[in-house]
Amino acid sequence: VLSAPVMAEGDAICEKLKTDDVAEVVVILINGVTQPEEWATHYGRWLGLGRKGLSTEGGNKGLVWLIRPDAKEKVTISVGRGLPRFATVDYSPIVDAAVEYFNFNNYDRGVTTLIAQTDQVLRRIKDEGK
Repeated sequence: VLSAPVMAEGDAICEKLKTDDVAEVVVILINGVTQPEEWATHYGRWLGLGRKGLSTEGGNKGLVWLIRPDAKEKVTISVGRGLPRFATVDYSPIVDAAVEYFNFNNYDRGVTTLIAQTDQVLRRIKDEGK
């Protein structure tokens, strides 16, 4: 569904977030998920997203964006406990911007928007916390 350049660009941004110890972010597109919140959370745990340890010590900074092309509600997020300041007020505008593209089956543009805005917001939150 996604073009190779979009996947490469998204991977690079997500890797930089991890390298800079901001968060570990993954975006997955999959059909047929009936319990998206639970699925996204368990998928993040299965991947081992977010550094292990207590959230107060910098651990559990994983974030899963689940995109379901076959669902009415196309975007689900699972945020690790180590990212308590990344709240609904932060990610709702990101979802709103990306869904505009997903609703018209433009997954390249939607995922690009999702990742770029997530990167900006997470970095702003981290900088504010210094």
